[in-house]
Amino acid sequence: LTTGRKYVIWAYPNGEQSRSFAPKKLEITNYSPETHSVLTTTFALPNVKLKVLTSTGGDNVYGWFTLSSWDSATSTALELSNGSLDSKGYAALTLDNGNYQLRFWPGKGARGVQKIVRIKVDGTSVTAIDGFIVGSDTLASSLVTAKLPSGNISGVIRDAASAIVPSALIAAYRADDDTKFVTTSSDANGNYQLNLDLTHSWVVKSVDPVSGYAGSLNIASRSPSNDVLSSQNISLTTAPAP
Repeated sequence: LTTGRKYVIWAYPNGEQSRSFAPKKLEITNYSPETHSVLTTTFALPNVKLKVLTSTGGDNVYGWFTLSSWDSATSTALELSNGSLDSKGYAALTLDNGNYQLRFWPGKGARGVQKIVRIKVDGTSVTAIDGFIVGSDTLASSLVTAKLPSGNISGVIRDAASAIVPSALIAAYRADDDTKFVTTSSDANGNYQLNLDLTHSWVVKSVDPVSGYAGSLNIASRSPSNDVLSSQNISLTTAPAP
């Protein structure tokens, strides 16, 4: 660290402790090696607990999420922090009063696609806003349980030799606005699922994080917007740039 600089440090509880204690932010306004040679913090007790399930109902093991403030009037989310779920799909947060958006992603090899939920926090009271609770989602006391959707787009990721590619990274970008995108990863059998609004056309890209080979496909807009398309397979035949 550089003397005189301002730093924000996040500390996260380890392993299963992440469901009992919330991450803690430590702010240093003017760093000094003498004053800050040892940093000590105490984890806070949470007022919001999270449990995330895969689309098949299993634990979303080591999935991750972002936390944002949420302004319903302007439909604006401002990212505040991010975190990961534990080995059982749990996490815990200590939040000030206000409206929040949580965006969940599947863990490595987990079935499902990213999901957004929105909550209002008032002390120890947690309530739903903007139409959340859906399907298998529940909100009991301070525990938010969310199930990842399975998606309306599915396929298999294969390499140039037609072998399946597990844990391939996948992102779908709206053809008319590449700031609108969703992401997921292929499971152990190379399968993937995405939940896309087919009011718009999409470009789906995938890359093997090991070899760097990539591939893509285009999905044209159609009606209904939640039309189900299977066999949207992607072959990773483009070699990484030297």
